[in-house]
Amino acid sequence: MIKNIGFIGIGTMGSGMVNNLLKKGFNIFAYNRTQSKLRKFKSQNLYIAKNPKEIDEKSQIIITCLPNDNSLKHVLFSKNGIFGSLDRNKILIDCGTTSVDLTYKISKECKKKEYKFLDAPMDHYWFPKNHT
Repeated sequence: MIKNIGFIGIGTMGSGMVNNLLKKGFNIFAYNRTQSKLRKFKSQNLYIAKNPKEIDEKSQIIITCLPNDNSLKHVLFSKNGIFGSLDRNKILIDCGTTSVDLTYKISKECKKKEYKFLDAPMDHYWFPKNHT
């Protein structure tokens, strides 16, 4: 049973997803470059990670919701990135705006790490203009 979810990227779309996961009782291990965005959540089940690698060590599923390739490369491939951990058999879901080339590179790395990978991009254009 999955109880611990890592979430990276608590912006406009990510914050709504985190709120819904917290309401359902999941433990959320969150990382965001702008730490102040994490302070708005009032939940015992939200844990703020020091770096993305810590999220990998504590979560069964990791969701990224980042605005561009550079942001995603940093949280995945940097020294303290997710792929810097030795953990295996995770699920990585990328909901951000990611190029095809980077998605392919992530897929190859996930295969090496024995991760399952789901590319699930979201686009704010799918939401009605009055959606909150």
